[in-house]
Amino acid sequence: MDRSCDGCTKCCDGHLTAKIYGHEMGPGKPCHFVTKNGCAIYSSRPHDPCKGFKCIWKINPAVPLEFKPNLVDMIMIENQVDNMPFVHIVPAGKEISLEILDWAVSAVNAGSIDSIVYKKDGKERIISRNPAFIDKYFYKQPTTDK
Repeated sequence: MDRSCDGCTKCCDGHLTAKIYGHEMGPGKPCHFVTKNGCAIYSSRPHDPCKGFKCIWKINPAVPLEFKPNLVDMIMIENQVDNMPFVHIVPAGKEISLEILDWAVSAVNAGSIDSIVYKKDGKERIISRNPAFIDKYFYKQPTTDK
């Protein structure tokens, strides 16, 4: 895959939770180092969370090109519960669209993504064909959340 962030900073804009060189980032609080031109410390950014972050749009060919985070105001993150992978769709400016939900259902049904977790109307929801994942997700928090 050769997809580039190329102007997208959704992962830095305060929709995800992280600490970068001692500076907290979280809902409503963008990364201390993000500018209108991108990352001010790009060449010296830390591995965790920055270099190690895997935007699903960049690495999974099943995700359509037009779902680039800055175009659809959402971020897809790979996560897992008890070694069961899932994609967490994080709103990054607006609620998840019906187009993305349609794609998510198709991706799970086709087997290109195991399970998807997202919020709609303020409620967390799951798309999965794996009953064990659904049970585990509600009883155990994800092991990563970057």
